[in-house]
Amino acid sequence: MKTKSLKDNEIYREQIIEEMQKVFTLDKRILREICYYPCKFAKRKMEDLNENRPIRIRYFCVFTQKNTYNKDKYIMLRSKTLLDNIEQVTLAMVILLAYELPNYDSTRRVINLAIETKDYEKIQDIYNAWKEYIK
Repeated sequence: MKTKSLKDNEIYREQIIEEMQKVFTLDKRILREICYYPCKFAKRKMEDLNENRPIRIRYFCVFTQKNTYNKDKYIMLRSKTLLDNIEQVTLAMVILLAYELPNYDSTRRVINLAIETKDYEKIQDIYNAWKEYIK
C-alpha cells in the first residue's frame, strides 16, 4: 500500500478548498482559516502557560499537556491572583490559617515576603485557604 507524501496531502487539501469555494462562493483565505482553525486553536491553547485543561478536537481526539511547568512562573501567577483578591485572601488567612492581620497591607507584606524568600509552600497554603474560603 502506497502512502501519500506531504506534498500530495497539501494538493488534496487545496482541491477540497477549491471545491468548497465553488459551492459556498467564499474567498479561499476564509475557507483555509476555517479548515485549519482546530489546529490553530489547539496550538494557541497549548502555548498558553495559564491554561492546563485538556482540549478536544471534535472527531479527532483529546490533547492534554504534560505536567511540566516552571515552578517560579506558576507561583508568580498564584501570587498575582492572591494580590488581586487581597480582601478575600485576608479574611481567609485570618479565619482559616489563624494569621493576625490588622489590615490588607499586612497581608500584602506577608505574600510579598513569601515571594522574595521563595517560600512556595506558604504561597500554596494561602492560595488553598483562599480557594476553600471562596467556595
